[in-house]
Amino acid sequence: MRSRWPPSVRRLLSALLLATAGVLFFSTRVFTGFEPLRIKAVQDPTAATAGRVDLAVAHDKVGGLQAPWALIARIRNDAPVSQEFVIRLDGASLCSTTLRARSRRRIDCGVTSSWTSTNDHLISIGATAPWTLEYLELATHHGSSTGVFTAFILPAGSRRFGRAGGVLLATVWIALAMLLAIEPRSFSSPTVRTTARALTSAIAALFVAVALMPALSPYLVVLSPWSFAAFVLLATLSRTWPVAIAGMPPLVAALRRSLGLARAFSSRGPGRRAPPHGRSGRGQPPIRCGSCGRSKPC
Repeated sequence: MRSRWPPSVRRLLSALLLATAGVLFFSTRVFTGFEPLRIKAVQDPTAATAGRVDLAVAHDKVGGLQAPWALIARIRNDAPVSQEFVIRLDGASLCSTTLRARSRRRIDCGVTSSWTSTNDHLISIGATAPWTLEYLELATHHGSSTGVFTAFILPAGSRRFGRAGGVLLATVWIALAMLLAIEPRSFSSPTVRTTARALTSAIAALFVAVALMPALSPYLVVLSPWSFAAFVLLATLSRTWPVAIAGMPPLVAALRRSLGLARAFSSRGPGRRAPPHGRSGRGQPPIRCGSCGRSKPC
């Protein structure tokens, strides 16, 4: 059964729906500001005593961490058997894990409770057989990525990052709607066409995974605005690439004119003056001598 809506209307409605979904993602999974805090409590390997490692940390150092925050430990099991490790903060159990014999693992715990006092706090990690604490960190985030792809992995439920306001969200919605309303064009090269489709599918899957991650794991991933924009442009190559190609000839022509002017200016030299009325010296007639009629010098 054929749709009664013309293709242009269907494309516009689809663009509006996708732009709305993109704005919802932008409002909850894109940060406009974030102040990371990392406190490296243990950086040198510390062997357990009687199966335990107790560490006191001053409240002045960790008081800036507001729940939820991340406790990250790297543990090495030196025993020939598997054993369970329990991490406690001020006597309350945070998380536990089991390590195989002669293995090491990074353990990420999300601390969801607020500080109950301003006294020094006790972090305790216990097991039964010999083991070593190689690293311990208290931080606002579990991990991060910088560069082209900038993102932070926060504990699920974290709200300690800046979010876009109404004006920015409206701007993003309009930009997405205009971009998605452009009619896509197919690439002539099969390889490029397949690559563009793969990029679109991969980025769509990434956005869905980031959106659903708090419901499926104890983590929340937030992206930078520039990373979001880069992913959107890569996912819409069939729309953005033809526009970019159409804008290339004017840019190339302007660049050629600029290079021509720069070349003409540099060829004159710093001490030479341009001939009047834009005429070059080559096109001027020779100067005749008034007495003999010959070209100068006589």
